[in-house]
Amino acid sequence: MTRNHLFFIYFLLFIAIGLGAWAILKTPTIQGNAEIQMDERSYPVQVFTVTRDSIRLFDIPKELDFAGEKVPLEKGDIFERLEREIYVNAYWESNMILLLKRSAKYLPEIERMLKENGIPDDFKYVAIAESALMNVGSPAGARGFWQIMESTGKEYGLEITNNVDERYHFEKSTLAASKYIKKSTCEVWGLDRGGRELQHGAGWI
Repeated sequence: MTRNHLFFIYFLLFIAIGLGAWAILKTPTIQGNAEIQMDERSYPVQVFTVTRDSIRLFDIPKELDFAGEKVPLEKGDIFERLEREIYVNAYWESNMILLLKRSAKYLPEIERMLKENGIPDDFKYVAIAESALMNVGSPAGARGFWQIMESTGKEYGLEITNNVDERYHFEKSTLAASKYIKKSTCEVWGLDRGGRELQHGAGWI
């Protein structure tokens, strides 16, 4: 490094130190208990109040019904669960496309079988919610489109052995689910219980 380079670096350092000292000297000091008064109009501050309903991508329905029964959206936890499902599925494009494809393939037959057994059409969405219209199994032991437990499947006529499991049979499992839902909705517990109980077996409370 040449002498000219060193001189230039020292010159810049001197300028920086000088500017720093000048800034310190120009800073007002507080004498005793004196206070610095600041005009709030010179420093406008915008305060944002964040609430649950102030953050949204689009409006959520205020009223819904399932199989003719009103969904209690006035309950905060119910509304939040609905909101979550709408946002997750609306912006999970790949999954939604696959669901629409499987719906076009399977829902017409499910609708027909539900209608023949006197089941409200809305119950077709139970299969979508439980399995996304796929023959899957759960850690709890539920199987198939309708996520039927073994005890419930046997009670409603499905063959379930080490070699055969008719919970994976689309038509037979849908017929068993229809019978179960029909029995549950005829009891005093109402339609909602019929939809919620399916995967837990008839003995679940």
